Amino acid sequence: MGIFHSRAGPAAQVQDELAVTVAAAAVAPRPLPDRIAAVRDALSALGGKADLRAIARTFKGRRTPAIREALDALVTLGLAESAGDLYALAEERRRRAAS
Repeated sequence: MGIFHSRAGPAAQVQDELAVTVAAAAVAPRPLPDRIAAVRDALSALGGKADLRAIARTFKGRRTPAIREALDALVTLGLAESAGDLYALAEERRRRAAS
C-alpha cells in the first residue's frame, strides 16, 4: 500500500471527511477582537516591545498577516505604536517617558 492509497467503504469516507473538517477548524482565524487581545497579551509578555517576527513566533501557525492586522488595529486604537515591523505598547512608551 502506498501513502496515497485510499481506504474503501463509507466509514472510511466519513472518517476522512471528519479529519478534513477538524484540520480546517484548527487553522480557522479567530474573531478579530479575540486576536487583538491575544496579540496585545503576547506583546506585553515580550516586555511591551517586539518586532513582528518575535510576536508571530509566540503563536501556533505563525499567521503573520493575521497578527499584523491585529497589531495595526492596536496602533489604530492608540494602544500600541509602530515603526516598521517594531511594535510597542503605548503604555510602555509612557512609562519610559516618565522615567
